[in-house]
Amino acid sequence: PNPTAAELCSQMEGQLQSWRTYTPSMSKPGLNLLVGEWAARNGIDMLALARDRDRVDAIASAQCPEVRSEALEALQIPTLASALVGF
Repeated sequence: PNPTAAELCSQMEGQLQSWRTYTPSMSKPGLNLLVGEWAARNGIDMLALARDRDRVDAIASAQCPEVRSEALEALQIPTLASALVGF
């Protein structure tokens, strides 16, 4: 198990109810904030993450496919990477 990946999944799971409650346009900035804070806390190079946004999908797919799937549905997006901006 990857503790960094587990943390991302746990944080996303904690936001699912909120993401379901609000419109996707209101919730997508929350995903960006969550990923940005997670990356900063874990020493992840933000520039490298910006060049490889799909890495967030790969991590979530491997660690918590159900949470990732629920997040995609709640945010009405095809991939997590598609909603990440400003990285």
